[in-house]
Amino acid sequence: MPSRTKRAASKELPALEPGKVALISLGCPKNLIDSEVILGRLATDGFLVCRETQDADAVVINTCGFLDAAREESKGVIREALDLKKRGRVGAVIVAGCLVDRVGQSSLQDELPGVDAYLPITDYSTVHQAVRQVLRGGDPAMAEKYRGGAPVRGPETDFDRLLLTPPSYSYLRIAEGCSNKCTFCAIPAIRGKIVQSKPIETLVEEAHRLGRSGVRELIIVGEDTTAYGRDLYGRTSLDRLLKAMRRVEDIDWIRLLYTYPSFYNDALIDEIASNPKVLPYVDMPIQHANDRVLKAMKRGNRQEELRGLLGKLRERVPGIALRTTMIVGFPGETDAEFEDLMQFLEWARFDRLGAFVFSPEPGTPAFDLPDRVPDDVAAERQQRVMELQRQIIEEDNAERIGDVMAVMIDGLSYEPEGYIEGRSYRDCPEIDCRVLIRDGNVAAGDVVNVEIEESLGFDLVGSLVEDTELDAL
Repeated sequence: MPSRTKRAASKELPALEPGKVALISLGCPKNLIDSEVILGRLATDGFLVCRETQDADAVVINTCGFLDAAREESKGVIREALDLKKRGRVGAVIVAGCLVDRVGQSSLQDELPGVDAYLPITDYSTVHQAVRQVLRGGDPAMAEKYRGGAPVRGPETDFDRLLLTPPSYSYLRIAEGCSNKCTFCAIPAIRGKIVQSKPIETLVEEAHRLGRSGVRELIIVGEDTTAYGRDLYGRTSLDRLLKAMRRVEDIDWIRLLYTYPSFYNDALIDEIASNPKVLPYVDMPIQHANDRVLKAMKRGNRQEELRGLLGKLRERVPGIALRTTMIVGFPGETDAEFEDLMQFLEWARFDRLGAFVFSPEPGTPAFDLPDRVPDDVAAERQQRVMELQRQIIEEDNAERIGDVMAVMIDGLSYEPEGYIEGRSYRDCPEIDCRVLIRDGNVAAGDVVNVEIEESLGFDLVGSLVEDTELDAL
């Protein structure tokens, strides 16, 4: 984590010697942005940010509460921090984020005694005050204030972040909340049931700031990015936002995640096709392809519509890389319905795909649905989906040997060692594949030309090619 911070005295509390704070960030890119905002607030108020928890006076854990596995992971990390506190290695443990909203403070207090303060999902504008109060010994009135939460985010709360990503990329959150009613999903209950979009001018300014800090790629995120702008402008306006981003000089690549298929329109597709900064890559979580299952999930599309949209994107955006996620084992999913999904996947040949076993989440409509698919059957279906995707990627990688492609450099590879790690336009960091480069004088954020020589699992391996102009990404 960053160790150099800006210093500024708090306007609301008397100046103190700065404490040392470590932050552990769990979960999705939206959570990572929250963590960067928290660190920015702390650093601005004079706290020193530590890389290691055992060096800190306070540990802030930004948790994930989306699925049961994520909740258990978050609780495990909290227990580890509480153990350090018990042994005198850290002074205080503060828990923030989705787990607090999903499970509730009272339940967490019973299960995890010893946590000093809880911060639900808020604008985090008071997090520095909460940490100071805890380190002072905890004023009961102030502790109650922070445990009770704070106002929802305003449009400028993602400014002045301390970035936890490499210089090559950063996430740009364009909206908060989701208005869709998918029966399996708890996100609206955690992040809000209504999309709250940031104004275009605010996002352009944030993009300028990130670009001036050295970021080269912006990854657009939100619970439902294609719904952007309906609350502010009366219609979906992701195309207008992307058009405005053309004037952000320091940003080379813009990548779209979490695009809901129902809200694609010709204006958006045209902007993806024509905007030189927008990569021909979209992440479009489809979740399933059988019509009955889609209806039970309360998804807004059916298979025929999905086929039409994918065909239109591939026709109008040459070379586009399509990423999706699928859920198998949804209650009532029959063998025939799963085979329908497999036939669709063989036709669609997504470039990148993740498959997940249905997780029954308390409070969601799907939690009470009958005809649960046995765990072993659901796991076998997930394995079949991922085996098909492995074959698709291996076939595609074999066809790319000998190609020269533009690659964004992220840094050194730690696994396997001895390579420089980068990505083509077809690969989003953390979730997709990589391009491993044998050697070269490059830095994170550089876009270089690489000749592909072999594949290594899902990844491609190649060498730098000097003075080669590419006609396309």
